[in-house]
Amino acid sequence: MRKWFIVISLVFCLLPVLVLGQEAEAPSQQSYFNTVTRFGMVLPSDWQNQSEGAITHFNNGVSDIYVLQSQTTDMQAGIREALGRIDPSYVTEPAKSNVVNLPNGEWTQEIFVAPDGTIISALGQVYDNRTFILAFTHNQPDTDTYAVIVESADVQAGIADAIQRFIEPAVSGDPTETREIGDGQIENRYALADGQVLLAQGQVRGDFTHVILERGPAEQVTTISDAFFSVLLSFYVTPTTTDYLLLGLGVVAAVTLLFIASLVTRYNNLRHDLKTLEQLEAE
Repeated sequence: MRKWFIVISLVFCLLPVLVLGQEAEAPSQQSYFNTVTRFGMVLPSDWQNQSEGAITHFNNGVSDIYVLQSQTTDMQAGIREALGRIDPSYVTEPAKSNVVNLPNGEWTQEIFVAPDGTIISALGQVYDNRTFILAFTHNQPDTDTYAVIVESADVQAGIADAIQRFIEPAVSGDPTETREIGDGQIENRYALADGQVLLAQGQVRGDFTHVILERGPAEQVTTISDAFFSVLLSFYVTPTTTDYLLLGLGVVAAVTLLFIASLVTRYNNLRHDLKTLEQLEAE
């Protein structure tokens, strides 16, 4: 009896440690804020900041996420100008282009295929007379990866729509495996006609499904999904308030000048009244 009592006591003592250990395994996140262009975002902490100059760049060893700004309100021109700063070979005609209206604003989504086969998923948004561009590339050999958003409030329908738009050859039949990842995320595995494997992970956000498609052996779809859509959904820009600051300073200066003018006028009136009183007293 005493032996069982000791065992049970040890279990209860170790239970908080086990729970803390499980919580520690949850992916942590890091916040980033660019003080020059005044935008911020959140992404998993295992992505390394490799930013240089005006190019915000995060890498996890096999994938790259870029955030840039262009001094133009022409969305397509801004996206191409930004991609050219990352790599001139990225500036090609987009394979796909559409507009999505997300909770943090309207984004133009474009997919580019570089001459070397690199697929670039780019999204652009005009804000404060500037175009902000979010771009994603995956550098795993023999693997094609797309980060896309399709208009569907049904995750399976959204995944099917994304596959139909971007994957060739087409998928033959239903997924060979489907699993729920959590928080509404679904992952499907397909066998393609050319013998390759396609992983498709989707999650509904409002009226849109966010989808990561990965054709090839890399199987990095969950890592990519966690990072790319964390950045996209958390992206924010602080407004430029210089004009309001100057306006406020102008109002303060005007009020101050009026107050000084009022004091001078009152002083002169008092001197005049004093002089009048002195004359009356003399008379």
